[in-house]
Amino acid sequence: MMDADGAFAFFDAQPPDPKVPSWDGQGGAVGLEMYERQALAYVLGIEPTRRDQALPRLWANLRGDAKRAVNRLKINELQGEAGWKLLFDALRARYPDSQLKRLPRLYRALLRDIKLRPGEQMASMLTR
Repeated sequence: MMDADGAFAFFDAQPPDPKVPSWDGQGGAVGLEMYERQALAYVLGIEPTRRDQALPRLWANLRGDAKRAVNRLKINELQGEAGWKLLFDALRARYPDSQLKRLPRLYRALLRDIKLRPGEQMASMLTR
């Protein structure tokens, strides 16, 4: 009988489907961001009637640490928006953004509305 690491080694040794994006967890949060973009492009490129089959294929094409991060997900739950959220939330939990990567988003959220309006004086903007 194979242990869990042996089973992962077996499935990692199988060639991934070349038509489906694959990722092995390398690159951390940056690699996950790139993989998510590739996965979205793959899903949008499929006929709308066959999109329900895309997420299980993406799940099956994951390798290494990324596969371990989503191993406990039930394949029948990987359909539609909820399935997309479930799959990528599990990956984001394993590969969170670094604090330095989150900082620009935080600044944009905080300072989004602080702009000089057309014709507005600097003094009035600062008191606003």
